[in-house]
Amino acid sequence: MPDFFRLHPYTVLLYFLSVLVYSMVFMHPLFVAANVVLSFVACMCLCPRETAASIKYTIGFSMLIMLLNPFFSTGGETVLFTYFGRNYTLQALVYGAVMAGIFICSINWFSVMGKVISTEKFLFLFGGRFPNICTVLTMVMGLVPFFQKKLMEIDRAQGTIRQDKGFKNSFKSLNSAVSYAFEHAIGLSVSMKNRGFGSGRTTRFSDYRFRKYDFITLFIILILNASVVANLFAYAVNIQLIPAIVLPAPGTEQLIGGICFFLLLLLPTAMYILKELQWQYLKSKI
Repeated sequence: MPDFFRLHPYTVLLYFLSVLVYSMVFMHPLFVAANVVLSFVACMCLCPRETAASIKYTIGFSMLIMLLNPFFSTGGETVLFTYFGRNYTLQALVYGAVMAGIFICSINWFSVMGKVISTEKFLFLFGGRFPNICTVLTMVMGLVPFFQKKLMEIDRAQGTIRQDKGFKNSFKSLNSAVSYAFEHAIGLSVSMKNRGFGSGRTTRFSDYRFRKYDFITLFIILILNASVVANLFAYAVNIQLIPAIVLPAPGTEQLIGGICFFLLLLLPTAMYILKELQWQYLKSKI
């Protein structure tokens, strides 16, 4: 049973592009809420460490978006209270909650995408057409954690020399880390120039091949996307929240599209669960 990390880069790219588009344009509160829950579940399965470190900031900023939106948008029929002659309405609060849900979904799916599509997969996808841009992006993605690690090392080293832990010591550590980063960048650029980078046609090596489970997963993604676009896209986008909340009654087509949308969001989590069940079963046979 393959997991989501072993799929072909084109398959996972198609999946994340479709999920991100739906997360950004679907305005129906039911589908936004389901997307928030399933995106958090996918994050906890595929990138639990990153999710645990950023969940409090994501939820806090989302709550801020939801609560502050009625202060800027006063449209709506149901007035909850009045402040300085301005109305704080229920419709604006619901609209802010939808915007906050879209923000959470986008952040979660981008986190999963960054975990699944590694720098090697990113170079495989775009390195042939945009080699220089991909090289710069991959170097930046590699230098950010490198800079953080070096900053921690410098801070610990200076902490052994100086006992103070105030702003002055932190500024000195940051200054040393920035100086080291510039020196490292200059050395790297000189090394790349001496090795002839950019002097000829860019070649690349990859061992990514479409296997049987890639075709099956790609077929499932295409079928679910076709059903969502045909049955649910217009219904989930054309939602009126201000001045009144108007949610049209769903029909059979919208029900089918909603089920396919939930299955599409559940796909990486389902593959992860099946992989873990298979692993536990194989361990029990030892």
